[in-house]
Formats: sequence, structure tokens, C-alpha cells
Amino acid sequence: CPTGAMSITRQGMRDLIGALGGETHDAVKKGTTYLLIPKNDGFRKGSKFRAAMSSGTPVITEEEFAALILPTYEELMLG
Repeated sequence: CPTGAMSITRQGMRDLIGALGGETHDAVKKGTTYLLIPKNDGFRKGSKFRAAMSSGTPVITEEEFAALILPTYEELMLG
């Protein structure tokens, strides 16, 4: 569930996640794997952040997400 202003558009992030086999949603819900936030700590006060905290959904930054997907992204792009 991406939220906030990131280095690419929100739709671009959704497209990337979809290309890697993931799903995105507009809200944190049961089964959400991660809440993806920009590095800006201001997002740690929003409703999606609070929903993630109360549901036990891990919150990761865009940089942490990039580190997670890099091997899969490289495999897709480089074959």
C-alpha cells in the first residue's frame, strides 16, 4: 500500500509493484504485506500509518522497498 510523495508517481509505484507480481490497495487492510512510505517522517502521523501500526503491518520506506525488490527487478530486466 504506497502512500505519500515518492521519487516516482503513486501510479508508477503501483505499476512497478504489479510488474513484480504484487498487489496494491488504497488502504491498509487485513493481509497488507507492507505500508510503503517516503523517507519523510511526517507520514508516520497519518491515518494509514496508524492503521498499519494497529494491524501489525510492517512499514517500510521507499529505500527499504528498493533494497527488497532489487534482486527481482534485476532478474526481470536482465533475464
